[in-house]
Amino acid sequence: MRQLVCTLFLFTTFLSFGQKSQALDAFEAVSSNIGASIHIVKSQKHKIMITGDTKVLPYVDFEVDRSALEIRAGKSGLDYSDISITVYAPKIQTIAMSNGGVTTMDDAFSRIPTLVVSVEDESIVDLSNIDFQTLITTSDHAKQVLYKSAQTMVSSFNSGKSVTIKN
Repeated sequence: MRQLVCTLFLFTTFLSFGQKSQALDAFEAVSSNIGASIHIVKSQKHKIMITGDTKVLPYVDFEVDRSALEIRAGKSGLDYSDISITVYAPKIQTIAMSNGGVTTMDDAFSRIPTLVVSVEDESIVDLSNIDFQTLITTSDHAKQVLYKSAQTMVSSFNSGKSVTIKN
């Protein structure tokens, strides 16, 4: 009986997992307000791949508007934290995240001349594998943006404080 219950659980879990992928118009900015896990990969093509619960997957909305990929919650009240999004792009200049989730970038993006990062509402942008020439951040808390190194770092916090660090 226990084996049957475990098999049914695994079968049900397997059936509720889905994926969608789509080529996109060119963009240089990524923003999200859904609290999902997002990984940005350096690629010659602009593309998005979304995986997760098939009950939530249809409500992950995205569009490219004015050179920005906007990822939005299509329905409130759903838990998007189990959704995993991979974004492919040759160049990123801006990242804006809110409502939780962790965003990472492929280390092939190292030596980006300038990156602007805005983080709110318990989101984390982990760039600890990237070297920057200039990194500009706005966040609720200092620990929301992690990075390896930057020649120039400009940080402002929503509390009104601002810090500039030059190496």
